Amino acid sequence: MKQKNNKLIKKTAKVNDKKEEELLHNEESVNEEESDSSSVSDDEDNEEPTECPIGKDEPTIPSKVNIGTVAEDVPLDCIVHVNKLPKKTKVIDVVEIFAEYGPIDTVHLQEGPADCTANIAFKNSKSATAALSADKKNVKGCNIVVTKKQISKKGKKQKDTANVGRERSVYVKFLKRGTTEDQLKEHFSSCGDIEEVRVVLKNSVTYAFVTFTEKEMVQKALKLHNSILNGSTIGVLESSTDNNSQGNKRDPNLTIVLKNTQNLESIEGEKLESIFAKCGEIESMDVVCRKTTLAFITFKDETAVKKAFKLNGKQIKEISIDMEAYNPDKPKTSIFVSNVAKDVTEEDLKSHFSVSGDISAVILKNGFAVIHFKDSDGYCKSFLLNETILKGQMLFLEPHSFRKKAILKSKSHKGTKRPSQQHNGVFGGKRIKA
Repeated sequence: MKQKNNKLIKKTAKVNDKKEEELLHNEESVNEEESDSSSVSDDEDNEEPTECPIGKDEPTIPSKVNIGTVAEDVPLDCIVHVNKLPKKTKVIDVVEIFAEYGPIDTVHLQEGPADCTANIAFKNSKSATAALSADKKNVKGCNIVVTKKQISKKGKKQKDTANVGRERSVYVKFLKRGTTEDQLKEHFSSCGDIEEVRVVLKNSVTYAFVTFTEKEMVQKALKLHNSILNGSTIGVLESSTDNNSQGNKRDPNLTIVLKNTQNLESIEGEKLESIFAKCGEIESMDVVCRKTTLAFITFKDETAVKKAFKLNGKQIKEISIDMEAYNPDKPKTSIFVSNVAKDVTEEDLKSHFSVSGDISAVILKNGFAVIHFKDSDGYCKSFLLNETILKGQMLFLEPHSFRKKAILKSKSHKGTKRPSQQHNGVFGGKRIKA
């Protein structure tokens, strides 16, 4: 116990000595220095040292140091890479080791099975260069390795190759499930030599990237937009463009929606173009062949749009012309219902939700249902029936999504079960009062 007290006294003395040195260097408050130092000496004479706070405060990371991945715009000459840090090293430990070399901007620490690694971004290259002197420094029994951060030749080569490859590639959408690489190669063979074909199947949606040996061949491939492959009308776009925003580029004032009243699975884009080109110059045309929509046609002026609507209701070249104005902000009118009991019928659902508004259609399958209302008012009111009971089971409602429907369909084909379901496919929701 005496030895412990002696150690604490020595430790306290060191702390007090440090405080005295700081006070002596403060030229603006000489009088306060004397009073503080005298009070410190009085404390030494009159008070016994306490054990609690000494050495037990957790060190804190300076607020100016960012934690996480180093930003891409930080120059490489400001970053050092540290290997062989002791296991369970903390960010504050890294800061304490490298703060003496200069101001630190970011620390990205990763723990491996045997040791830790870190990328440290300094605020200037001079500090990063100085930090290299910490190489082979012993930290808790480990000799750390400090080097300048560099992009490997392999990584740089892959990045450059990816950029060049994208310029020589086309993105192919609306592919029929089961379309093969050989079929794509044959379809695009007239455009030039093909370097690579990559088919992607994601959430039951099939698309592909076709890479040519020369950049000039891409323009030839784009002419196959709205052509038919494997019984499906495909879309061909430059892979360097943002394909997800393609629909957002359509001008609502210049675009018409051609409905798929004949349930066509494919149609040559040239056939549609020959019909509507007589109305005016076409800016773009996307043949999608969905259950409700056959194509989106965008003209260059509103006069052409007015002429196109005059064809509404006609039969031209064996195609029923049924059009409507393009409205990307069209209000939702369909809900998705899950956890439907096995003995529930479409009539039961129609009766249950009719209190919300007029219903145009009900689709029921495998414990799920989609209910289409005639207007958005019925759609909005229907959510008041969320978690209500129908034939002993609680119904869960959410906005209907075609993408979610496709995902659930693909999962059902694989025989997977939703993780929150019980083995009998029924949710165990409790009856609650409205």
